[in-house]
Amino acid sequence: MLDGQPAVNINASQPGLFFRDETGIDLFKVGPCYVGVDSPNNPDIDPIGWPGNSVGELWFDQRTSIPITAPNLRANVEYEIVFLGTTDFTTIGAPSNTVGITFTATGPGTGTGTASYAGIVQPFPVLRVWDGTSWASCMPYIYANTIVSDVKPSTTNHLSGTLWWNSGTGLMYVLYNDGTNPPAWTQVSSTPVG
Repeated sequence: MLDGQPAVNINASQPGLFFRDETGIDLFKVGPCYVGVDSPNNPDIDPIGWPGNSVGELWFDQRTSIPITAPNLRANVEYEIVFLGTTDFTTIGAPSNTVGITFTATGPGTGTGTASYAGIVQPFPVLRVWDGTSWASCMPYIYANTIVSDVKPSTTNHLSGTLWWNSGTGLMYVLYNDGTNPPAWTQVSSTPVG
């Protein structure tokens, strides 16, 4: 391709309009925004796609902190165990069957257990832009969410201010971080709510 020459990729998994810059090395994507749970042009996921991203390229990241059932987990993706249920997570790459353990799945599991994407704290999709080094969030704020569970959630993958209603005891907690101690679930109700 010549410098500035446009090219259209009609591949259904990564459609878009591209052009080459004056260095003759890099391709830049003009559009559209990529939508999915995997970052675009990720050679680990799609080895046929363009190896790398263009500055300003958009990705509507559909990963959320909402738990995913074991049969829907995918290979080579990092997850955190949320609920064991009847799933043996050690058969798909986890070092142990422990809630809060992070592991890279070797494939889908079986049973009723759930896991969430590791390190993802938002309960909603996020628009991201490639800044030349990493995928930066286009949203200025990431909000705390609310968790309903009879199992104490991890304190590392949730934002301060996240509420947890313990459905087993009926007590409400808030994730509090005073900046000097590790984040902790602090009880905010003295009697069961429900």
